[in-house]
Amino acid sequence: MSRASDRRLIELENQVQRLMKAHLAPMQPTQVKRSLPHGIKSPSKLLSPEYLSQSSVIEQNKNPSSPKRVHFVNSIVILNKENEAEEEGSVDPSKTEYTNRENANKTGEEVESEKEVDEETEGETKEEEEDDLEHFDTFPTMKELRYHEWLLKNPRPPWVKAKIRTGNVNNVKFSCMIGQFNKEQAYLDLESPINVMSRLRYNWIMSNRLEPRRKPSNPKKNCNFVGRVKGLRVFVGNFTYECDFMVLEDTTSVIDHYLGSVVFGKPFMEATRLVYNKEEGTVVFERDKERIIFKMPHKMDMFKQVDFVDRGADIIPLLVTESDDDNCEKTHYSDI
Repeated sequence: MSRASDRRLIELENQVQRLMKAHLAPMQPTQVKRSLPHGIKSPSKLLSPEYLSQSSVIEQNKNPSSPKRVHFVNSIVILNKENEAEEEGSVDPSKTEYTNRENANKTGEEVESEKEVDEETEGETKEEEEDDLEHFDTFPTMKELRYHEWLLKNPRPPWVKAKIRTGNVNNVKFSCMIGQFNKEQAYLDLESPINVMSRLRYNWIMSNRLEPRRKPSNPKKNCNFVGRVKGLRVFVGNFTYECDFMVLEDTTSVIDHYLGSVVFGKPFMEATRLVYNKEEGTVVFERDKERIIFKMPHKMDMFKQVDFVDRGADIIPLLVTESDDDNCEKTHYSDI
């Protein structure tokens, strides 16, 4: 009896082992290995706490004998998601260091570029200031002194006569505004290589006043040449021009004091492209379809009987004719 019962028990154990093997066959490592994440060679490692989800670890601590295969499958799924997130969020320290260095370099380049721009801007400003200062101090040239031979004399010798003199019927003039100040009769020297203005007139027009220039040889005396200035606004009717002037302490060698202290020369003619007709005694400013014509008094029909030798034409206002795009003309005496 005892031998028969032992044999029966052995058979039952063998059956149980076969059933267990059959039941555990789907969970063999050969099948699970297909779902393993890259870098894990042994499925048993997935049962370690570092690869298990938090809920699986808690359950395993509560019941150490619980079948690990249940949490094994869940661990694989969770691990794949976490691994993907980690791969997306993870950065190689060496790459991070390189990226940070690259960003730092880029930021440094941008900062340096901004500094270079600032330095270039400052350089341009300094160059402009130096250029303005150099232009201001540009001494009269030989060509200018050949025409205005007494230009540097201050005071003017009494025997020297001005280029533009009072009572001369051949004086060419027009009306304009320099800055915000009117010039009812501004004179034009057709041969002068410069535009001339007195220092007092310049200080009257501009807010940045000019001081007298002392003679290097004798600091107690003033030099007649004060400097050169750029871009003074000159308005002729609706036209606006920018002109450069030579500023003088005394302009009486250029124009008689009675007639004023501003004389326009060839640079103004070139900038405005004005046309002077000596026969008709007209000065014409034209832009697009607009035209402004100034008529010299001694050429006007109404003044033909006037003896200009005795009276002079300086007190007679200019006759102005203005026309616009519609060919509408307006004639009036100059009152600006």
